[in-house]
Amino acid sequence: MDVDVDREGLEAALKGLGEHELFPCDPALADTAAFCAAYGFSPGDSANTIVVVGKSDPPVYAACVALATHRLDVNHRVKD
Repeated sequence: MDVDVDREGLEAALKGLGEHELFPCDPALADTAAFCAAYGFSPGDSANTIVVVGKSDPPVYAACVALATHRLDVNHRVKD
């Protein structure tokens, strides 16, 4: 994976959509509490994203974003 190309694509996609910051993140810190502790973010300033792929043909994709202070029941909410 070419990190520079991925970063350029993300920066291009986010251009003009508001303030943001991209930075490398250790995959071992995927747990929200561990991420917040390691990088100095509060849960109230963090969000989790889950990408869901439907079983239809062609498949339908959905990105579900929830504040880290909230829970998301993907199995039921996404279907709704």
